[in-house]
Amino acid sequence: MTTREAFEEWVKKNHPFGNLVGGADATERFPDYWAAWQAATAAALERAAVACESLGMTTSGIYERNHECASAIRALKDET
Repeated sequence: MTTREAFEEWVKKNHPFGNLVGGADATERFPDYWAAWQAATAAALERAAVACESLGMTTSGIYERNHECASAIRALKDET
């Protein structure tokens, strides 16, 4: 599920006017909520990437894999 799909599902279930979204794009109908959703998602992904990188500092031998993992997590920020 993409970030956009998760947002649209959340809007339909939780926003008082979510049932009005129907075939419309929730990101266009609720741009402020979408911006906040994107910022929160990006922050959570960055925390996950940092956590992944920090494992390399405490675990020997897999440092490069931890950075690959962090890079893959950060790449999810570009997904919509």
